[in-house]
Amino acid sequence: MIFKFFRYLSLFILGALLGAGAIGMLIGNQVDYLTLTNKNLQDQLAEREYQLQKLKESSRQNMEQVISSIEAYLSADSMEGLTEYDQLSLQLEASKRIKEWLSPLVGQDINSLDNLLIPRIVDDRIIEAGSSKYRLKTHLVIINQKVKIYVKARLIKTGTSE
Repeated sequence: MIFKFFRYLSLFILGALLGAGAIGMLIGNQVDYLTLTNKNLQDQLAEREYQLQKLKESSRQNMEQVISSIEAYLSADSMEGLTEYDQLSLQLEASKRIKEWLSPLVGQDINSLDNLLIPRIVDDRIIEAGSSKYRLKTHLVIINQKVKIYVKARLIKTGTSE
């Protein structure tokens, strides 16, 4: 009788532990996704505050047409094999790096900007997203108050030394 009780108790405890582990794994993916989204929003907020500061400075200098923001659009050569998390991570990292590299342009006069400067800054840069490395190549740059840069990311083979 006691043996059956301990047997059922141990099965119940084992089931509870396995269930808790499974729930932890399921919720872990959602937490990772929400963490990345939160980080993205924090980066956007910091960028907007930086842009606001630069715009205030430039308005004091009475510049007519100044760059107010930078937007980066990324496409990878092959998204096959990338999970949604990896895609979001790649887009977030590429956008963050490009905006970081081009942040000195915010507040500058559009007419005095060298239009070949942006591709020279971004092209052939290597970023790391997750466990993979990608080489960036600009395809289109639109210079207006909002600089829009369209970039392609190409996966660098892990067996080569580039």
